[in-house]
Order: sequence, then structure tokens, then C-alpha cells
Amino acid sequence: MDFGDATDPIPPDIPSQDAVEMLQADARAKKRRAMLVMFVALPVLIAAIGGGWWYSSSAAASEQLQTAWDQASACLVGAPLEKGERASLRMRAIQLTAVNSERDVEADGRWPSRCADPVASVHEALRKQGGNEPGKGLLAASERFAPKLRKAGVMNDLSAEADTFFEAAAERKLVAQPFSLSVPTPQPAKAFNIDTLPAGAQISSLQHTLDSVSSTPMVGTEIHALVYDKKVEKTPVLCTFRRDGANRCRKLGGPLAGKSGLRLGGTVDEGASPLVLAGRKGDAGIFRSDGALEKITELTTQSAYVAKNGYVAITGYALDRKRGKFKLLQQAAPGAKLTTTTLRPKHAPGKAYQLHRWGLLWGKLIVQALYKDGDQTVAKLLYANLPITDKPKLHEIAKLNWTNAKVFGCRAANTMVVGVGVHSGFFTFFENDKWSSPVKIPGISGALSCHSGEAVLTSGYGGQDRCTPAGCKVHDGVAPKFEPFKIRDRFWTDLKGKVLAVASTDERGGMRYRWSTGVNLAVRGGDQVLFDDLIKDGKVQEESTLLGMLLAGRGTFAVVLATTPKGVYALRFDADGSPKPATIQH
Repeated sequence: MDFGDATDPIPPDIPSQDAVEMLQADARAKKRRAMLVMFVALPVLIAAIGGGWWYSSSAAASEQLQTAWDQASACLVGAPLEKGERASLRMRAIQLTAVNSERDVEADGRWPSRCADPVASVHEALRKQGGNEPGKGLLAASERFAPKLRKAGVMNDLSAEADTFFEAAAERKLVAQPFSLSVPTPQPAKAFNIDTLPAGAQISSLQHTLDSVSSTPMVGTEIHALVYDKKVEKTPVLCTFRRDGANRCRKLGGPLAGKSGLRLGGTVDEGASPLVLAGRKGDAGIFRSDGALEKITELTTQSAYVAKNGYVAITGYALDRKRGKFKLLQQAAPGAKLTTTTLRPKHAPGKAYQLHRWGLLWGKLIVQALYKDGDQTVAKLLYANLPITDKPKLHEIAKLNWTNAKVFGCRAANTMVVGVGVHSGFFTFFENDKWSSPVKIPGISGALSCHSGEAVLTSGYGGQDRCTPAGCKVHDGVAPKFEPFKIRDRFWTDLKGKVLAVASTDERGGMRYRWSTGVNLAVRGGDQVLFDDLIKDGKVQEESTLLGMLLAGRGTFAVVLATTPKGVYALRFDADGSPKPATIQH
């Protein structure tokens, strides 16, 4: 039986017409899907990829700008500015310390010159980002600021450019974050200025010149200052600064208002009020400065003294040149009868032929008397306790080796020191009701101050003569320096055994001070800023607001008076050498 070949294929069925149409529809659908991918899905994918790239690029640009801004801000002003703080004020405060701290840095690496590159980086980041129109905003501010910084010295004024730069950054919502620099920006100076001085430190709201300020001529335990210029204000202001910080100022109206030539006179016990002399040394009236401002008398006054209990003593000048007799006026209390005693050579011990120079120092009448010793003239220093009775008697302290020496002195809590001489002389110390043997003074010059058991003469060259009843020791020093500034005015005093020197300077240096032993007064960078005279109304000014200054010291504290367009203020140094605004009771 023949079954045929088993490998032959089975012939396919012939497709129907419906099947053909289904195949054609399917092909058309595949074509449409391909076209959709090409014209819709592919662009979306490309856009998504491009968007991711753009987002990444924009974020990088923003990060670059923020980093550049953080670095520029840190370089220019240090720590980020506080809310509302002006960049120009911070840079001015940094400037006042950078003038010393940056002195040894190469010129192109000094602050603020080294901030030019960070500011230029801000400009470059903005240019890449395209975030500002040319000539406007932070792009323009950084473009103008960078080259000025590059050429700037430490003391150049860049206030306008700095404020514009920071304000433009604020408009872009850029907020500086702390940034660590390889070369830190100097710390800003902590100085007072006319805006930060409190009302409690103000003596007068009027603009007085300090050449009219009067103080007591002898150095007591307190500082008395009469601020008066009748062209400015007809009412004098008397201020007293005390060791305990209980400072007070009061206006002296009534009979003193509008008077000419008002000066303070005499020595004053602690807690008492000084006398005010009108006219030429009191020839137009001598007035008490407390109570009813009583007029005591009219006299051209040589010396005066006011005790805490109200007792007053006043001496006039010699009534004759041959004998040197003089009048001593005494008043036991306000309103009491004024008595007059005439002192003559006969009131001196021995056979004095002339009284020659005298002074009233804290309860003592000090007199020089002249004697004949053969062909020689001998001078002796005498004293009498106050008050003096109807029968005055002078007692000897020591012999003098000259005949025409002035009498001066100072007082501490438990010590009174009497100095005699002109260019040279001696001190004698009155302690425990006894006078010490004369102590030779190496030279009479400089500011005098007293501590317990010690008298100190401080010179403008930084040296001090420190004297006790055992003798004087010379402490060498050097003139205080405030480089690189030119000094306008400079004052100095003893403060707790060191030299306090205060100076007003030109060239944007402000009022500066040093407090150190005399040999260190010229050490570079040793001065500090006390008052920034270029700040007013929250802005950096071109003109100084410091119109004048004075310094007075009492050994354990010192006071600086500063006159400004807003009035006269007092700054105080305590025994630790730290300055602060004085607190004044009016």
C-alpha cells in the first residue's frame, strides 16, 4: 500500500477578505504609534532632560552667587550684619582697628583691598546668571566697587560704595551666612560716638568751647569744672566728678547769670562746693556755688579755701611790697559775718622781715617768709591752721634755698602734699598731723596727682616722678604715639600708677587713648579708640564731630570732656583704665 511521502508540507489555508482588512488596520495603528513617539513623546523626553539640566545649572549658579556673596560680606564686614545695620558703619569701626592690625601686611593684601577679589566674584557669578541688567543693581554695584577696593588704603572712605553694594544685595534677597576666611577680617572697634553717648553723660546740650572751662587750680580728691561762655549760654554749669562715681552738674543762675570772667578758685574739701570768682580774680565778686549763691565779697583774690562745713577763707595780694603784709578774710558759714585779719612779718617765728608768697591749701595757710642771715637772705616755709584767731601765729615747716617759689599742692584721702618751687623744688607731706622733712623734686613739670602717701608728677614725655616722704624715684618714659595720625590735641595724667594719654587726631583717626607704664607709650598698636568723631545721625560723616577736648585726673579716676555739635559730654576712666560715659545727676 502506497501511503505517499510523510515529509510533505500541509498546504496553507487561503485567507478570507475580513482577515486581510484586520491586518491592514493593525499596520496602520503601528504606524500611528510610531509617529506619536516621534512627534510627541520624544520632545517631552528631550524637554524633561533639558529641564533637569537647566535646573541643575541654575542651582549651581545660585550656589556660586551665594558663596561669592558670603565671602565678600565676611571680608568686608566680618560677621553678617545685624538687621538694620549699615555696612558703612561696620566698615568704619573695622577701619579704626585695622589701621594698626594691618600695618605689617603687604599693601595689596591689606583690608579692605583684599576684598576686591570676593566682590569681583559676586560680579562674575551674576554675569553668568544674567540676573541684572547692565548698569543696574548688584551687577553694576559690584563692578564699580571691586576696582575701588583694589586701590583702597585702610583709612579710605568707601561708605557710599559699601552701602550701595549691600543694599543691592538685599534687593536680591541675598542674606549673608558666616564664612571662614583664610585671613580673618579685623574686629570692629568698640568706640563711643555722638549717636551712642547717653543723655546721662551730657553736661550741656549747647556747643561750648572748652577754652572757657575753668577748674579749681589745686588738685583735690574731686574734679570741679565750670562750663561757661555767656555768648553761648548765660547760665554757668558747675560739674563735680567724684571718686565713687556720684557725679553731679547744676546750673548757677541768679547773680551769676551773664557775669563776665567767671572762674573757679581755691582749694575745696571733699563734699564742699568751690567758690566762683567774677571779673578779674574776684574783683567783681566772690560767690558761693551752693545754696543761694551768696556773694561773700569783692576782692582780687590770691588764694581761697572752702571747708565741708561751709567755712571760707580768702587771701588777697600783698598790701605793700616791702613788708608783704596781706589780708585774710574768713566767714564761718553762709550768711555769717565776714572777718578780716592782716598777716604781717611779726606773726612769723624769729625775725622775718618780709612775707613773700602764700596760699590756702585744705585747712592750712602756707606762707614763705624771708630772713636776714648776715649778708644772705634765708627763706622759710611756714604754716598756720585755719581758722585763724585774732592773734595769728605762723609755724616753721622747713627752710628754703630760694626766695621766689610758687606754692602748690594736691590732696589724697589721708595725705596733703605741699610743693614749693618753679623749675625745681621740694615736697613736704602732711600726714597724721605732722610735716615730713623736705623731699627734693627732680623737676617741677607735668600733671600733679596724689595718692595716699605719694605725689606724682607726670610729664608729656611719659616719664613720672613718684615721690614719698622717703624721696622721689624717676620713672623714665617715652612720648605717647598715635601713629599714623597727626595729633591735634594731647593730654596726659597719672591713673593708678600708669600714664593715661588721650589725643584727638586728624586723618580719620578719632579720639584715641593709651594707658600703660611710660616706657610702653610708643608700642605699636598700643593705642585704642575712645570716640569716633565721624559718626553722626547713623552715617559716616566727612567732618569731625569732636570740636574740643580736655582731660583731668585725680590718681584713681580721670574725666575727659568733649564738646560736639550736640553739646558737651563727659567720659570717665576708672582705676582699671576702662572708659565709659559718665553718669551725671543734674
